[in-house]
Parts: sequence; structure tokens; C-alpha cells
Amino acid sequence: MIDGQGHMLPETFVEGFHTEAVVRRMRFRKCHNYGLLSVMGLGASGLGGMFTKGQGSGLASATAQDDTQKDLNRVAPAADANAQNDGWFAEDSVADKEAAKEIVLTALKAGVNIIDTAHWYGQGRSERMLGYALDGVPRKAYYITSKVCRYEKDPRYMFDFTFERTYQAGLDTL
Repeated sequence: MIDGQGHMLPETFVEGFHTEAVVRRMRFRKCHNYGLLSVMGLGASGLGGMFTKGQGSGLASATAQDDTQKDLNRVAPAADANAQNDGWFAEDSVADKEAAKEIVLTALKAGVNIIDTAHWYGQGRSERMLGYALDGVPRKAYYITSKVCRYEKDPRYMFDFTFERTYQAGLDTL
């Protein structure tokens, strides 16, 4: 997008959501097939409590599940996708959802236009928190990247490169 002065704004600039003067302070680089990407991205591992059980990100209620209980709750990949205790249907606190929204909106409104996440970041919590945070944000305002094949903290279940699990991970991250 070219403004009235002939300067480029990223394709992710959305009038009414972004403030042009603020976005112009962000540096961007041209990326083939995407256009202008911010030189800074938002790594969403903190939203999932990846390294600090949530404390470093401002999210307070991230907790690690007891490994014994996790083994008892483990659902085989071919089993019912709606099984309880699989992590996707966990409820996050309202305070954590609001903190995630504030973090994500602050970054996006500052011109950050690329967000990185993965199921590995909190065993799906990062993706859930991003879902809450991005609700109502114009889809055009950001690019999102994810990764697959690394899932659980327990090394016995950490990696799964099967077609079925990889395909399901792609669907889950959406």
C-alpha cells in the first residue's frame, strides 16, 4: 500500500486498526511471496508458558500437567478427537486471555506483522491463547507461522513424523 506521500506501508496495514504514524516507525523487509515483513516478530511461546510456566509473559495460570496423569489421559492418535483431557479443550483463565490479548494487540498495533507459534509451545496453549487474542483483529493485519512434528514434553512422545499426525497438526493449528 502506498500512502499519499509515495511511501510504502506493509500489505498488512489496516486503516482503522493501525495508526499509520506508529506503523511507520517499524522497519520492514521485503520477503518474496509475502511483501513487507516486520523485522521483529511476535514469538508466541511465552503465551503458552513454554519456558516460564507463564510467569515471564504475564500469564499466571499456565501449569504443567503431572506426567503420571498425562500418561493416563493419553489418547491414541486414531482415538476420538473429542476425548477429554487432551489439552485442546482446557479452559484458560480470563486474566490470561486478557493478558494475551494485550500483548498481541500491542505488538500488532506497533507494526509487528508476523506471529510464530507451534503446538509445542505449551502443548497447544500458545495457539489457544493466540486464538483468543486475535478474535476481532482484521485477518489481513498479520501473518502467522507454525511448526509441526514436535508435540509432548515427554521424550517418549515428543516427535511424530507420521503423515496422519503431521496432517492433523496442520489442521489443529488453524
